[in-house]
Amino acid sequence: MAEVTEQIVRESPQIEAYKLGLLESAKQQIAKPMAVPAYQVAGMTPEQYTAAQMAQQGIGTYAPVLKQLLVALAHWVMALNLLL
Repeated sequence: MAEVTEQIVRESPQIEAYKLGLLESAKQQIAKPMAVPAYQVAGMTPEQYTAAQMAQQGIGTYAPVLKQLLVALAHWVMALNLLL
């Protein structure tokens, strides 16, 4: 029959007591309500405002190019069908 050996490895009692103290301190800190400070966000710079306005004005300007691309693609497909 096989013999089973059990080994218990421990730290020094001072280290174990210190760790237990840290855990207890952490539990106490967690239990306390915490006030979250108010915060403010910096405003945008004039350059950032200008960039935002330019981006808004540019929305939709791609549509004519996309339409031309679709027309060219349709012509290419028709030409390809004629070759096959």
